[in-house]
Amino acid sequence: MKINNSITGRAFLKTLILAIGVISFSGCAFLSGAGKVSSTYNKSTGIATYGINENFIGITSVSGSPETLDLCPFVIVDQSGAKIYEIRVGYNGTGWLFVDAGYTLSFNLDGEDAVLLASSQGSFSAREVVYGNSVKEGIVYPVEPETIRKIASAGTAKVSLKGNKKSIGREFNGENFAAMRLFVKEAIDGNPSINRK
Repeated sequence: MKINNSITGRAFLKTLILAIGVISFSGCAFLSGAGKVSSTYNKSTGIATYGINENFIGITSVSGSPETLDLCPFVIVDQSGAKIYEIRVGYNGTGWLFVDAGYTLSFNLDGEDAVLLASSQGSFSAREVVYGNSVKEGIVYPVEPETIRKIASAGTAKVSLKGNKKSIGREFNGENFAAMRLFVKEAIDGNPSINRK
């Protein structure tokens, strides 16, 4: 069964929240606390953000330099209680991926191509040279909470990120599943709300 994310309803709110997500996005780790659900609250916008940080999927070495893929679930809650769920992907490596808008993130769950996600902007707004040939790209994928639950409950998960220059694939380990399941428990089943602290 294939699940495609769809962007419907509350178009203005979603566009605003996506813009905030892309502007504040630097890999997944803009909230403190790797491996746990962390939160922030922006008093000026009235928006709370909950997410998992530093969920690295299979760190590898390319020509002696690390290449990382960081895949983090997030939920953004506005003052009315409306929620937008996202998967934020951070890539760090020695060559550009150049991820375009569209269906560029896919998951093979338990041996089936089960989830295909689309980004409205790709990595266009979040590309940066770190130093020398080392670069990073960030991509935000709006999702339904049930998509995150499906990924978290799988027995095996392979993820593929498709770029114009190159594509990369990784496989979840126990820590990756634990992070996704923690997010489901605390940020989906736990029904997060605005915490104005």
